[in-house]
Amino acid sequence: MTSQKKNWVTGKYGTFNKICLRHKYSYNLQSLTDFVVEIKEIDETEKKRAFELHNRYLFDNRSYESWFHEYESYLPDKYVFVVATDNNDIVATQGMIPIYLNINGQAVLTGKSENTLIDPRFRKKIMFGKFYGYAMKIAKDKGMEIVWGLTVLGDLWKKVLRFKVYDRAYERSVAIVSLPSALADMNYFTFRKRAKRSKKLAYTVALIPAIIGFKTFSTFRRLFRKTKTDPKKYQIFDDLLNPNDIINLYDDLRRDHPDLIHIHQTYEYFQWRIKNNPNIQYATLFAYENNKLVAYAYLSLKPNRKSSYLTDFTFKDVAAGQFLLNNMFT
Repeated sequence: MTSQKKNWVTGKYGTFNKICLRHKYSYNLQSLTDFVVEIKEIDETEKKRAFELHNRYLFDNRSYESWFHEYESYLPDKYVFVVATDNNDIVATQGMIPIYLNINGQAVLTGKSENTLIDPRFRKKIMFGKFYGYAMKIAKDKGMEIVWGLTVLGDLWKKVLRFKVYDRAYERSVAIVSLPSALADMNYFTFRKRAKRSKKLAYTVALIPAIIGFKTFSTFRRLFRKTKTDPKKYQIFDDLLNPNDIINLYDDLRRDHPDLIHIHQTYEYFQWRIKNNPNIQYATLFAYENNKLVAYAYLSLKPNRKSSYLTDFTFKDVAAGQFLLNNMFT
């Protein structure tokens, strides 16, 4: 976690994204020829160079294979990846990863906005609204109805791209189970990635989200405190018993929560995003009652870190949720 304010942006024919959400593709694309650089979809010869821009400016160390796994290993004919080039050098990127969301019980093709970056030397030459608008046009042509994502630049998405922005959505969804481990990890991240900052500032940066998360966790803990569970009712597995178990669980949840919006987790999505992800190792837990899925959790495991992140935790009722939560620490 960092102290930067993350926002959830979204929009229909715009974005379900900062969360930013746009309702119409209304960008004026006529003057794309005004660019000094060339704006286009990435081609095969450029893919092995695209990630180098990110590695250079974001101090990352990802390979081509791990980078494009997100785009090409699931719905490969639906993804969007736009670049700006100057004399064949890639100076800007914008991606949309195709993901189905379930809205009102229907699977809707959406794009998760990713890898937005413009080389600082070209930020005055490239008009961001038109560059992003070009990517949005391709997203629409490929059938995406919503574009969504997380960003720390909420005002940019709101004022320039006219997205619907939900401030601080990231922090409000966080609960810290072990405060000391979280602080240790955040300081590890702060010192490794931002080594130029002073030690005093690093501890301040780490403490702010920790306090927010700790307050959230106190509510989370109270929810489960009074619920008794019968451990004999449930069985835990590390994989699904049936490919459609997660979809069926959400169908049951939607009966009580008809406005529920969630990722449409087919077994193909589960294999791509969770089981075979080359960038993140996940531990998966599935709780069954009479061979019916009643709760599940994904924990991301990172090397050299003292904590793991509970990236998805869904349960049919509190008793099943408490049972699964208790078994995460055994």
